[in-house]
Amino acid sequence: SCDACVEGKFAGTQGAVICQDCAHGSYQTETSQTSCVDCVEGQFQGEPGSLTGCIKCFPGRFTATSGSPYCMPCPSGQVQDQDGKTACKPCELGKFESQTGSQKSKCDLCEGGLYAATTGQASCANCTVGKSQNKRGQTSCVDCPVGFQQSSLGALLCLQCAPGTFNNEVSLGTC
Repeated sequence: SCDACVEGKFAGTQGAVICQDCAHGSYQTETSQTSCVDCVEGQFQGEPGSLTGCIKCFPGRFTATSGSPYCMPCPSGQVQDQDGKTACKPCELGKFESQTGSQKSKCDLCEGGLYAATTGQASCANCTVGKSQNKRGQTSCVDCPVGFQQSSLGALLCLQCAPGTFNNEVSLGTC
């Protein structure tokens, strides 16, 4: 008579001489099995020959494939504060996340003088010369009006032209 394969192992063919460990990303909790069970998306198993089942991906990590031996960290520009997820949440417009593997529930707001015009940003962009913006969480900057200028990047405010100087166009860096 044949010996039964123990938990965490399987015999893939009839008459097999040895039982094989379940591969990374799979498990087997029963004896006498011919295959192992793959971990579902959002879960992993890093140990071969596992008999304990799969582990949910931790916050800040994900896997979108079944049979995964590990979970990937969320890329910068995305967050995930829950476990067992198949994806991370991209930062919204006007927000950013610079770290990989972020376990936050929400991304940070761009500060004044900075903006994020697209989702999933790892950093905020500076307002360009001739523009400013003094609020947090913005998606664009404001043109300096006629009679004002801004020569610096990331400015909070446009500056009025000095006495004796002028400009007659918007978005200028000098008067």
